[in-house]
Amino acid sequence: MSLDQPGGAPAVPIQRGASIAVRHVRLLGPVQVIRVDGTIIDLPSQTQRRLLAMLAVSPGRTLRPEFLSDRLGVSDGALRKTVGRLRAQLGIHVLVTDAGGYRLTCAVD
Repeated sequence: MSLDQPGGAPAVPIQRGASIAVRHVRLLGPVQVIRVDGTIIDLPSQTQRRLLAMLAVSPGRTLRPEFLSDRLGVSDGALRKTVGRLRAQLGIHVLVTDAGGYRLTCAVD
């Protein structure tokens, strides 16, 4: 699984607070977020792409912050910042906080 952005793919930076309609997350090849209109959301941080991949391999399942920070090799504070930045890219209804952790709610392929 590649965590780098694909060369030549149309990536769209999302403005903070924008209304985002995510169709699905693609894991085969580069980790990508595809919007309903078919454009790819640009995730500039490798840590964001790694976090997204970890959540996407367990769709609908809540993963504990301790598990995620351990696997990503980051502190709890760095994980919270990464989650916040990823949530700003994906939307609050796509990356949700449940009791005990974080969960991805969109389709994965």
